[in-house]
Amino acid sequence: MSGVLSEKHFSKLFNLESLALNSNFAFDLDPNWIPPFQLHEISLRNTTLGPTIPEWLYTQRTLDILDISYSGISSINADRFWSFVSNIGTILLSHNAISADLTNVTLNSGYIFMSHNNFTGGIPRISTNVSIFDISSNSLSGPISPSLCPKLGREKSLLSYMDLSYNLLTGVVPDCWENWRGLLFLFLNSNKLSGEIPPSMGLLDGLIEMNLQKNNLFGKFSLDMSNFTSLVFINLGENNFSGVLPTKMPKSMQVMILRSNQFAGKIPPETCSLPSLSQLDLSQNKLSGSIPPCVYNITRMDGARAASHFQFSLDLFWKGRELRYEDTGLLKNLDFSTNNLSGEIPPELFSLTEVLFLNLSRNNLMGKIPSKIGGMKNLESLDLSNNHLSGEIPAAISNLSFLSYLNLSYNDFTGQIPLGTQLQSFEAWSYAGNPKLCGLPLTKNCSKEENYDKAKQGGANESQNKSLYLGMGVGFVVGLWGLWGSLFLNRAWRHKYFRLLDRILDWIYVFVALKINKFGELRASSR
Repeated sequence: MSGVLSEKHFSKLFNLESLALNSNFAFDLDPNWIPPFQLHEISLRNTTLGPTIPEWLYTQRTLDILDISYSGISSINADRFWSFVSNIGTILLSHNAISADLTNVTLNSGYIFMSHNNFTGGIPRISTNVSIFDISSNSLSGPISPSLCPKLGREKSLLSYMDLSYNLLTGVVPDCWENWRGLLFLFLNSNKLSGEIPPSMGLLDGLIEMNLQKNNLFGKFSLDMSNFTSLVFINLGENNFSGVLPTKMPKSMQVMILRSNQFAGKIPPETCSLPSLSQLDLSQNKLSGSIPPCVYNITRMDGARAASHFQFSLDLFWKGRELRYEDTGLLKNLDFSTNNLSGEIPPELFSLTEVLFLNLSRNNLMGKIPSKIGGMKNLESLDLSNNHLSGEIPAAISNLSFLSYLNLSYNDFTGQIPLGTQLQSFEAWSYAGNPKLCGLPLTKNCSKEENYDKAKQGGANESQNKSLYLGMGVGFVVGLWGLWGSLFLNRAWRHKYFRLLDRILDWIYVFVALKINKFGELRASSR
């Protein structure tokens, strides 16, 4: 629905309590119009309400919910607006272009959604009444401490969801999380935060999701998170964390992203004891040693299903490029790329039949690709490039019917690329850097190798044919001698044989005579 609404459309709605338009409506209202109603809920999402807040909205004194997201608002009268919304339980202002400095603002609403605007200044102060606070994707700057660290009163904070991601926040992660122990979701990713993880973050043992990606955090990640019994998502990617990989993680973990840090040492066996993992990204670190065979214990990737899965928004380097995904539990990824891993690929890895994405590129892996790879029926992306893998590419890869990205370049593979529409459909760069590899889609054909194989096979066939013909000759002679020798030595058999032969000859003579006679009669009658 669309169209232009005027005060005439609302003139007789004296008892109206909820107004939810949520469509492509525009407004042609007298600036001095006073509505005949007092609303509890206004939802004007997706309407053309802006560029400023219309005056009639300020006349509504009983509001519980105000939703003016996606409505084209770019400016507000700051003092008047923040005073107006202070007593509204739920405010949704997201996806507008509102420019305002929030440094001295205090927010009191229970549910606050202000993402994707042009808010500047520091983080506004929030009262203990706030339960959900989303101010992501703005231009807020400065430290977090002034907003979060003032001592709270005796009243316990209700805050369970805080999203400060995609801003310009600086300074260290504050060490005052004891004030916010009720947090379930914490997003500080994509800022400019620095320093080490403070000890008080270990008090947030009710967390379900924690995202610290794309900051300048450093030091060892030493928090004991094994008591975070509800934690299902942790993202420490693209920081400067060092030391060994975190080992004290809860069994509930489903997504663990530690990519682009300075973690060193071996992949700990504790990683295999996280049965609910559906995504494990350890890429771009300094890990060494071999891939532990115990990876088959990650049962979520071999077909087992978790009881529940939250929807995650995350950036994945998938199919050769970084893409943003809304993960609803369908993605199952394993990325160990760009490390110093060595040894052979354990065959147990390929028992993870539900994996969609497998990236082991840019390591020092050697040996052959196990033929068990053909059992990964759901695999869509496979990258084994820049290793020291050798031998022939197993024909079982042709069984991966969903494979849409393949990179086997810069290894030591030999022989012909297995025939099949799946493997020939990829570009030549998927196989580049393997000088002993031939066949389509490479320009190097396999004619010489094939001739050698055919000659070798032909020699074997010729030897087999000679043996076959020799056996047939001997068998014919033995069979013939057995027949004629029996007739020559046994008189009774000889007589019976010749009597049978006479009967056969008589039958053939009679049959032919009758046919000739009948043919003659037909020919005579036709004349």
